[in-house]
Amino acid sequence: MTIRELYNEAAEDGHYSLCLLIEFLAAEKRVITPNDDASVLDYYFQPRFHRKMNEYLAAYEQKRMAMQKVAATKEEEGEGNLEPFK
Repeated sequence: MTIRELYNEAAEDGHYSLCLLIEFLAAEKRVITPNDDASVLDYYFQPRFHRKMNEYLAAYEQKRMAMQKVAATKEEEGEGNLEPFK
């Protein structure tokens, strides 16, 4: 299974945290690609990374929400689509 397939399944099943992790690693850190095997995520699921990864994801989620808020404001003002993941 690829990262893309896993992401699509996670989105369909409502696994927000997994989607956020994949987006963070792909878009922010650029350490995975959609065509990578999903097993590359096993490295990031190691217990030694849980605390720090949760901190990273919380910060990324805030950044992402701020970007979406700006995009919504710009769209209301007629300035086009500024969504970060399209």
